Amino acid sequence: MSETKISQEELNSQIAKATEAGKTALGSEPIAISARFDKKSNRIIVGLKSGISFMFPVQLAQGLADANASDLKEIEITPSGQGLYWPLLDVDLSIPHLLQGFFGTKKWMTRIFSEMGQTGGSRRTPAKMEASRINGKLGGRPRKKAS
Repeated sequence: MSETKISQEELNSQIAKATEAGKTALGSEPIAISARFDKKSNRIIVGLKSGISFMFPVQLAQGLADANASDLKEIEITPSGQGLYWPLLDVDLSIPHLLQGFFGTKKWMTRIFSEMGQTGGSRRTPAKMEASRINGKLGGRPRKKAS
């Protein structure tokens, strides 16, 4: 196996480019400066360097949904400020992903959205009950035709 050797000058150039790319990313990406668990609302509240704050319900986040309050209280912000870490739960969440509405893996998100749709359709509201009464007076749902 042959090793490719680069000069010190080339190495310094690559390091400078990587450093510049990192500075650019840090300047354009959201950076967390605070994070806490609010037991009353059962939400995680995150403060960003830009002055914006956002929060999300614990039950939406993969790894946090079934955790107890004492485990949720201990939150670390990653050194880059672009992630949150719960050491007692070994859970990492990305700030950019949270802001985009991604609270876990694709499989997790599919499950969460499925549950949201099921509970949304089963709600009984005065408007839905009134619509049902009106529909009933009109003869109810039309019968399905045999194919």
